[in-house]
Amino acid sequence: MFIIDNILFAPFKGLWWLAREIYNRAQQELFDEETIQKQLAALQVAYELGNLPRDEFEQQEAMLLDRLRQARAARTLQSPGEEED
Repeated sequence: MFIIDNILFAPFKGLWWLAREIYNRAQQELFDEETIQKQLAALQVAYELGNLPRDEFEQQEAMLLDRLRQARAARTLQSPGEEED
């Protein structure tokens, strides 16, 4: 009976693993400090070249700075013995 259960649930386990992996990678990219800093620099350049209105620049800058603060807070909360994924 357990072998049949394993066979029946194997696709769901694989799908669950894939969903977890996608989530982890999205979180890593979303809160990667280097990526956020590059996005801030690109935003500044676009604003200085006149490709971005001031209000949109300020809105996007605030969002990126908030993400940067969250990334730094998450990094400081991470325990010293814990490795990053």
